[in-house]
Amino acid sequence: MRCFADCLKRRPWNWLPIAALVLAQQLAATSAGLGALAAPAPHVLRPAAPGSAAAAAVVRGWQQVNLPANGSYFWLYVPPAWDGTTALPLVLFFHGTGSNPDAYLSFLFPAAEAAGCLVAAPKSSGVSWETGIDDPIVAATQAAVQGMVPVDPKAPIHMYYGTTDPNYTGGAYASLQHQWDALGVSWESDVEAGYGHNNWPPESMVAGFQFLVGKAYGAATCIADPTHLCLQHGRYRVAVTWQDGNGHSGSGTVAPAGTADSGLFWFFSPDNWEMLVKVLDGCAVNQRIWVFAAATTAVQYTLTVTDTVTGKVNSYQNPAGHTATPITDSSAFAACP
Repeated sequence: MRCFADCLKRRPWNWLPIAALVLAQQLAATSAGLGALAAPAPHVLRPAAPGSAAAAAVVRGWQQVNLPANGSYFWLYVPPAWDGTTALPLVLFFHGTGSNPDAYLSFLFPAAEAAGCLVAAPKSSGVSWETGIDDPIVAATQAAVQGMVPVDPKAPIHMYYGTTDPNYTGGAYASLQHQWDALGVSWESDVEAGYGHNNWPPESMVAGFQFLVGKAYGAATCIADPTHLCLQHGRYRVAVTWQDGNGHSGSGTVAPAGTADSGLFWFFSPDNWEMLVKVLDGCAVNQRIWVFAAATTAVQYTLTVTDTVTGKVNSYQNPAGHTATPITDSSAFAACP
């Protein structure tokens, strides 16, 4: 079982900033439980100044960054799909007692990729995180990340790893829920049959990351224009590019018709509509957002649908000379509440 909460964490994490978002992860890490997860080879870097050549050449994926002044280090994950300029949300992830960040890399990166965020996972000075003692490590980690890649100016999300499973703590989970409710914060939990305290399904972690990033950076940023649709309350940005067999290419233009969850594009003439696209709320059916589309064309095209909350992008292609096949993706986005 996992629980993600938008909350204030008191002790022993009272050094975390007020209103920080916290991951209350009750699947306790153990060396045996995570020892089989292979960490990627480190790219050992030094923090770079903003705008420097080193910042521009930051490696996508995991890289290890040394903090020599603090006698520590952290792992930084940069989504491979990052465009190199967009400021991304930052998640600071804190390992469990007696562990280190290396043990968590293999299950953190799919969630970070799906949520469209950076993850920085520092190493504590001792076996656990201590008030005052480890503050400089956290501050240095955040400063180093900001010197390497553009970071969203909002306060970073703070995630900690610990045990709140009532089977292990005699009902502490219910106490946490009561505290979160009293504080008026948002939280969600996920109970998965057949999983224990040191393993869980990857989709559970992905959904939790998306929940937290959505709460912290949740305002939809889609702006409708002649080549972009904004569907499902403005959360999903839809665009299409095309290329014919004569060397001509372009972007689909939004036709002056549509609804809150569907829209139309034309390629060659405003009187000749080529594609209908729908982004549908399928949460009541299978806990997913659906993408359906139908095009009456045989030209090459790429349809792109972006979740502006999490940054996840789904693309759908039609090859040149092929009569377009309807798109019925009923598992497009795991973004249900």
